[in-house]
Amino acid sequence: MEEASLSLLSDLKEKCAVSADDVITLRREVFGDGVVARDEAEWIFDLNETIDDPILSWSDFFVEALSGYFLGHSGQRGYVSEEAGAFLIKHVSRDGRIQSASELELVVNVIDKALATPPALVDFALNTLKECVLTGEGPLVRNPDLKPGVLGQAEVDLIERVIFGTGSQGNIAVSKSEAEFLFDLNDQTVQSENDPAWRRLFVRGVANYLMAALSYVAPSQEEAARREAWLEEDSSTGGFFGRMLSSLGKGLPELLGALSVDKEIEAQRAQRLEDQQARIRVNEAITNSEAEWVITRIEKDGIIHDNERALLQFVAENSPEIDPRLEPLLKKVA
Repeated sequence: MEEASLSLLSDLKEKCAVSADDVITLRREVFGDGVVARDEAEWIFDLNETIDDPILSWSDFFVEALSGYFLGHSGQRGYVSEEAGAFLIKHVSRDGRIQSASELELVVNVIDKALATPPALVDFALNTLKECVLTGEGPLVRNPDLKPGVLGQAEVDLIERVIFGTGSQGNIAVSKSEAEFLFDLNDQTVQSENDPAWRRLFVRGVANYLMAALSYVAPSQEEAARREAWLEEDSSTGGFFGRMLSSLGKGLPELLGALSVDKEIEAQRAQRLEDQQARIRVNEAITNSEAEWVITRIEKDGIIHDNERALLQFVAENSPEIDPRLEPLLKKVA
């Protein structure tokens, strides 16, 4: 780092504040050569710790610059290594947990945009979000709508980005551990007045695990219309696949269009999703082990709750083949 930049950094740390003009200068410094280097990532983290009340433009720069480092220049492009994941966790969890909304957004953004991230990073993000929801504390504490034990729209959106991010454990398909997370959080908030978006995510996520190809294998236009109509007609599930099916109907480029990574990473992502499509298309059927798993989860407390009922109804309507062990539960919600 040049001497002038070190002087600026020292001054900003001493002030414990960054102005809009400072952010413009920092952008020129960091993005001037088109590469976010390791030492630059280090001092961005370091400076962030000293800022008492960060302005929006600093938070945007913080997420953008460090996302660029982790996605573009830490190991193979687009792939976040275990070492890089540990480096990220270390710097956003000074006291063992994420402290600010911008740090949480950084972690979520990396998972959302990467080709792959280590499972530890995904678990870290989901556990942080669970703590926010259940305690009302943590990086989302400044959100006036955050209520302990209640899932609001903001929390649901973040959880969705982690679970359906292309760098998540199952990539764009939901992994078993992610489906377990959804069930656990659903059980812990079952008596709460959660935002309707939670039911949509719960059903969408668990159905995705059980019927893995549904998340990104585009159905025929007729089948897409039928499924969307089913979801819109049932008030308990209210069209939660609507946005997904709409984007899928426009093809993979539309699905990838909102992701701000470079062309090389985008191309690799597209190829990876196509490869996954070929491998897991057959998983739309509910297998014996999947049936046993969902039965165990639903019968855990002896009650079929509303979100679980919506899940079973969707599976009954959309899976081409269901293991007979699941039939008694399906009859209860028919």
